Amino acid sequence: MLGIVDTRDLQMGKRLFALTSGFILLSAGLIKLFSAWGDGKILSYVDPLIRITFKHELFVVGTIEISVAAYVLLSRNENLKMWVLLWLAVNILEYRVANDLLRIKTCPCLGTVGGLLPISKSQIDGLLRIVTLYLLSGAIFFILSKMYATRGTFHLTDK
Repeated sequence: MLGIVDTRDLQMGKRLFALTSGFILLSAGLIKLFSAWGDGKILSYVDPLIRITFKHELFVVGTIEISVAAYVLLSRNENLKMWVLLWLAVNILEYRVANDLLRIKTCPCLGTVGGLLPISKSQIDGLLRIVTLYLLSGAIFFILSKMYATRGTFHLTDK
C-alpha cells in the first residue's frame, strides 16, 4: 500500500499514462513528419529561436517524438519511461516558455497539417499546452510516487 493508493492501482495508472502518452507522441510525431515533407511556405521560414528552418525543425522534433513514443510503448522499464517522458516534456515546456518570453508567435507546432484542422490556431496551441502539461505532470507524479514508495531513492531500473 502506498498511502491510501494500492500499488497495483498505481502501476496500472502508470501503464495507462505511458500508453496514452506514447500514442499522443506517436500521432504528433507522424503529423510533424508528414508536414515536414510538404511544401508549405512556412516550412521555408527560419525559427527565430532555434535558427533552423521549420521544415528541418519539424523533421527533427517529429523523429524525436516518434522515438520517445516507441520507447514508451515498447520498453519494459516502467521507471525509465517516466524519466524519458519528463525529459521530453521539460524540453517542450522550455521551448514554449522561451517563445512566450520572446513574444514569438510563428510556431507551426503541427506543421501544415494544423491548417487543415477545423479549429483555430489558438485552440490548437491551447490543446498542445494541455498535452505538454499532461506529459509533465504525469511523469512527475509517477516519478515522485515511486520515490515515495522506495523511501526517497531514485531508480532508473525497475526494482
